[in-house]
Amino acid sequence: MTSEELLAQRRAEALQALDRLVPLLLFFIAALARLALVLSVAHPGLDDPAFYLRVAENLAAGRGLTIDVLWTYQIPFGSVTHPSNEHWMPLASLVIAPLFAAFGPSFQLAQTLGAVLGALLAPMTWHISREALAPLGRWRGYAALAGLLIALNPLLAYQAVTVDSATPFALAATLALWMGAQRAVRAPGFAVLAGLASGLAYLARSEGLLLLALLAAWTWRRSGPERRARQTALLVTGALAVMLPWWVRNAATFGTPLPSSALVLALLPDYPALFHYGAAGFWDGFPTPGIGALIALRFQGLGHNLSVLFMQALFVVAPFGVVALLRLRASPPLLLAGCFGTALLLVTALGFPVATQHGTFNHAVGAVLPFLAAAGAVGLFRAGAFLGNRVFHEAGFTGVMVCIATVVLVLVQLFLAATLARDLHRNIQQEMTAAAALLQSQGYAGVVMTTQPYSLHHATGLPTTALPAGDPVATARAAAARYGARYIVGFGRFGRYPEALAAAPGFTPLLTNGNLWAYRIEGP
Repeated sequence: MTSEELLAQRRAEALQALDRLVPLLLFFIAALARLALVLSVAHPGLDDPAFYLRVAENLAAGRGLTIDVLWTYQIPFGSVTHPSNEHWMPLASLVIAPLFAAFGPSFQLAQTLGAVLGALLAPMTWHISREALAPLGRWRGYAALAGLLIALNPLLAYQAVTVDSATPFALAATLALWMGAQRAVRAPGFAVLAGLASGLAYLARSEGLLLLALLAAWTWRRSGPERRARQTALLVTGALAVMLPWWVRNAATFGTPLPSSALVLALLPDYPALFHYGAAGFWDGFPTPGIGALIALRFQGLGHNLSVLFMQALFVVAPFGVVALLRLRASPPLLLAGCFGTALLLVTALGFPVATQHGTFNHAVGAVLPFLAAAGAVGLFRAGAFLGNRVFHEAGFTGVMVCIATVVLVLVQLFLAATLARDLHRNIQQEMTAAAALLQSQGYAGVVMTTQPYSLHHATGLPTTALPAGDPVATARAAAARYGARYIVGFGRFGRYPEALAAAPGFTPLLTNGNLWAYRIEGP
């Protein structure tokens, strides 16, 4: 072996070792960032995480998929305690429950699990970048930058440690897109695996149905006429293996496989209408908007989603990523992820504008961020190189410096996010503690009507039901009477409340302390 061949061999071995080491380093950095954020987020916050935690606790305690909360009145349950997950999906709770069964319920334990799971997105981004960008030649620098952007991403880190459905959805959907882009169109086993991953994404969030539809269309289109039927059937079969048992459970429990109505979410005039109470059923007196309002809501939803993408999800990097994504659309992983991201942005905004303005797109966008980060790494470097060539006549150095500056900016964003999260969750914790102390001082152990049903239930252990915030006081009283609520506790202004209670007879004010207010319901 000549000296040149020996040098080439050693260089190849060094690169192989580097390719094994960098994903581990990215995972370590991502886990460290998320575990550090755990120190700032000492309380679950508002309803979503509290729901997943409480269902996990009930599962660990042997109660099954049960909840002592009425979050909406879409399904006319006979009591506040009822089978859970008529609206939100079960995967986040199913992942946490075994740990609770083994070690006891603990928010910090659930956060640690979330931090570890969320950190997996960083090495996944490295491998996605390798596959998508290798045809460009030098891909390692881009892959490392993309992995760092995901490892330190404030939105993904926050979602991981608040025990939200966003992290399991991002993991499962990213895996489905990664495998579905090329492997699933060629190999039967990968078609099944991509289907299973999309099924798990659906069990995390309902947007998994959109993912499955896109993957099926992609597989049919890309597989070729001789095997498209087989590959698509295998993909769908893998998904149904996960989804069908859930639909059977729902049909047996609620009488329908999809209990949460998409029609309701599409016709919402505003968020308080989601909690409408109709004595003769949910649609009784439901405040449907006119056609002009429906159109306006969809423009608002579109603006909101674009703001989330460019200002929250991948700030600074996203515009460069979108431009690079268009230039790199020949790469199957980037093209498929770009199609899913576009469909997700448009379907949530135009189909469910009120829901998306209250978290739908925000919670689902993590599935496309690893791919957008890969494209964004290329876009950032090339933009810096172009600037450097025009101004300093030194393209490479300026490109590298722009990338380093971006990582520093992301670190600053992460620090600021941790500070904001600490203050926000501390305030929520104080309000929930004060509400629990008030109810305890009243010697009350019954149903509480509230603007934050899951959070107050998590804080007090008392059964709770939603305040019909967009309805008149008489309707709220009727709902309270039906489910035995004697107290109303609210957090901030929501719909007509608390102003509507101040002038209404039969409601005794107990507390108005900044954001927290409480009333006792008098009489029958």
